[in-house]
Amino acid sequence: MTDPSAEVREFLRRLGPAVIVDTETSGRDPERHALLELGMVFVRDGLVVAEWFAGIEAWEGAEEEPEAMVVNGYRDRYRLGTPMPAEGALRLAVQAGRQVLGSDRPWTWIGHNVPFDRRFVASSVARVVANNPGAREACDLMSCFGYRDVDTMALATVPYVVGAIPSRSLDAVAAAAGKTRPAGQPHTAIDDAERTFEALVWLLGGLRWAA
Repeated sequence: MTDPSAEVREFLRRLGPAVIVDTETSGRDPERHALLELGMVFVRDGLVVAEWFAGIEAWEGAEEEPEAMVVNGYRDRYRLGTPMPAEGALRLAVQAGRQVLGSDRPWTWIGHNVPFDRRFVASSVARVVANNPGAREACDLMSCFGYRDVDTMALATVPYVVGAIPSRSLDAVAAAAGKTRPAGQPHTAIDDAERTFEALVWLLGGLRWAA
């Protein structure tokens, strides 16, 4: 991934420990649809220091939107491998984050359309804890984050308005940053988390798109 400039790195450093989060889901409503993938890129002192990813089993009775399943290619990618139960995935996500970033300070959430991903992660945590109340401390990924977040979709508003990018989508911003997704390639949570980092670096280096 791109090494940020000194100015961008300083901005990221001031955020404290941060995690770029992306999800793939079976639809748009966390009450009806499942979290299928979780990807996280860990940022410390302004630099990417680690990544983590898991495919997650859909909860029983979860619905699927055909368009979402085509976009993420979930069925094809897990034909030969088994995604893990949500409880196991959340436990590992918490462990990985605490090992890399520690737990003495809340993490900053970075993402593209943060409210969407927050809702699905929160819903998955709530569902796991409802089934196993004793898992709360080990699985409550949401409690690791503070209330501060950085949303690259919101940051993309200005370059979109001035015509530097054709839309605020992740694909559009990442392409402007030089990270074009190959045609027909399915979305994955870790790939999109990495591309969100590239988009963030490009957006924060605003002189490049303002020129």
